[in-house]
Amino acid sequence: MDAATTGKNTIIFTIGRMNPPTPGHMELIKVMLEANLDLPAGDLGHGRVYIIMSHSKDNVKDPLICDRKRDLLQTKGLIRQMQRTHPALATISVTILCTKDANEYAADCGDRFIISQLCRMIKIETALGHPPTNMEIILGSDRQGAFDKMINPYLSSQRIFFNELGPDGKRLFQTYDLKLFRTEPENKESEKALIQHYIENVDIPIPMEDMSGSLMRALVEYGQKDRFIKLYEPLGLSTEDASELFEELTYELAPKPVQTKKRKVSGGKKKKTKRKSKSTKSKRKQRKSTYKKRSNFTKKNRK
Repeated sequence: MDAATTGKNTIIFTIGRMNPPTPGHMELIKVMLEANLDLPAGDLGHGRVYIIMSHSKDNVKDPLICDRKRDLLQTKGLIRQMQRTHPALATISVTILCTKDANEYAADCGDRFIISQLCRMIKIETALGHPPTNMEIILGSDRQGAFDKMINPYLSSQRIFFNELGPDGKRLFQTYDLKLFRTEPENKESEKALIQHYIENVDIPIPMEDMSGSLMRALVEYGQKDRFIKLYEPLGLSTEDASELFEELTYELAPKPVQTKKRKVSGGKKKKTKRKSKSTKSKRKQRKSTYKKRSNFTKKNRK
């Protein structure tokens, strides 16, 4: 079937922090592009995918602002290098939306960060002349299903199918879920132990599925700059740009001094305060005598 007869427009997207973007994130983006490439010939969604990135910023898990992450992926060439390595994916455009981006459709989309940008995606596609009929989210195995309760009700209200199921009751895009499967650490302690293992054993190669944002931040915290740069070289980030990123993360991840209000030091010169001209007692006496005079005057007049 051709595009004129299907009327289907499937939008493939992902949601993530990507702070900083890692080789694992680039694999996720590659799988998104592969999913787009594999859409049926008549699907109007061909050639476009979307990334919604968190705007969160702190010195623990989110050292980079969203615009900087977008800069690394688009301007500094991480996506371009991945497409160069896989020429079949080169014609697919990647639109990155930050959750706090100015939204030209804010009047209709509201200000709920992820939902607002989902709404924006729908409006962009509608403006192109083909409103979305289906939306498919591609996520790493640690995040699969994490956004369903938030996204599904909204897309249902827009009459858009989300994560469509096949006749067998399984997700049509499960093939791409499996491509991103990794054995997740059992808990936070085991994840910390895995990261510590790589930090202490500098000669051990790090598998791509373990190149998480947490590990990349740990390399920075332990000052393993050469190792950090080497992991980014195959992604197309120049040595200069990788070095600059390392220094930026070093600064952003450093604990910042807590600003406290200055306390007033006791023992200094006391401010002079104006003395009241009359004490409270004398004022009361004055009021009583005035009242007596007035009452006596009234009694005399009555006589």
